[in-house]
Amino acid sequence: MPSISIIVPVYNIEKDIYRCVDSIRTQTFPDFELILVDDGSTDGSGKICDEYSTIDDRITVIHKSNGGVSEARNAGIKKATGEYCTYIDSDDYVSKDYLEKLIFAAKQERADMVLSGFVFVNDKCEPIQAVQRKVGTWNIDSHKLLTDYMIHQVLHFGNGWAVWSSLFKRSIIINHNILSKGVFAEDLGFTLEYLMYVKKIIAIDFCGYFYVQHSGSMMDRCKDVMMLDALNEVAYSFGRRYLKETHDWKAYTILYYLIMENQYCKVPAYGEGFKHYLDSKELIHRLGWHDKWMRRLIFCYKDLKKIYGSKEAKIRILNSRLISHHNWKWFCIESAIAYKFFIK
Repeated sequence: MPSISIIVPVYNIEKDIYRCVDSIRTQTFPDFELILVDDGSTDGSGKICDEYSTIDDRITVIHKSNGGVSEARNAGIKKATGEYCTYIDSDDYVSKDYLEKLIFAAKQERADMVLSGFVFVNDKCEPIQAVQRKVGTWNIDSHKLLTDYMIHQVLHFGNGWAVWSSLFKRSIIINHNILSKGVFAEDLGFTLEYLMYVKKIIAIDFCGYFYVQHSGSMMDRCKDVMMLDALNEVAYSFGRRYLKETHDWKAYTILYYLIMENQYCKVPAYGEGFKHYLDSKELIHRLGWHDKWMRRLIFCYKDLKKIYGSKEAKIRILNSRLISHHNWKWFCIESAIAYKFFIK
């Protein structure tokens, strides 16, 4: 059994995949397995992955139909056998001592999660900005300490929300069926659910992950209400697990509010974005936190109406609701409520 399983989702990245895989193969810590998940690539990416598997027996390739990065990560973790696991995006790359630094900290401190910093680089791999984690050690031995860590470290300071640049214990992921979900804020959702079961977290003074920022990224391209729906699903998926473990509704309302605050300003499709959030947050805060449809409609309809007009906003909201629910009865109930109270 290898010490670390590295999971790399791959989709139409034939120009950059060499840089990513080569940076992993040349690690100073060699005891790893690399799982390349070809997520239905239509270019030469899948073939390149297969070629790597023939020259390095540490590399395994999974070929699957296209389902997005979350599905690819989930497929990878099911195949993994390492004591620890980490995720690397296929257009990013890591320093030669990246794994060595992470595993040393995990073993020395007996940590369930290790966080490292990262460096934003441009398409030419020129550094833009280094992002250092708030270095420290956190022992999570009570519900209060867990909630405080989530609120103050993850959601307020942004310490360790990304699955890339972090090391996880595979047994925790498998034993508690922690899955990556959605196409927006999926890292945050996974991390929050994982934190429910950790006892010790360490953040190290090291930036060995290089995050390549491309023009025209997914964040720039997403211009639909489904993006905000995905964020709501992340919050609710985490919420179901959190409430099952803690039964603390009061803390959950704060966590949900901070999740929305943390991510909403990143949704560029909503013209006035963060300003509208600030204008609406008091109204949202006064609503019953169980009223899932109401929060969504308040967020979505006001903004979409400004962009697309009233009629198109109605269509987009209701279509997204049907896709998200996969439940015709609930969709009809929510649609009736939407038309009665919001869509006039």
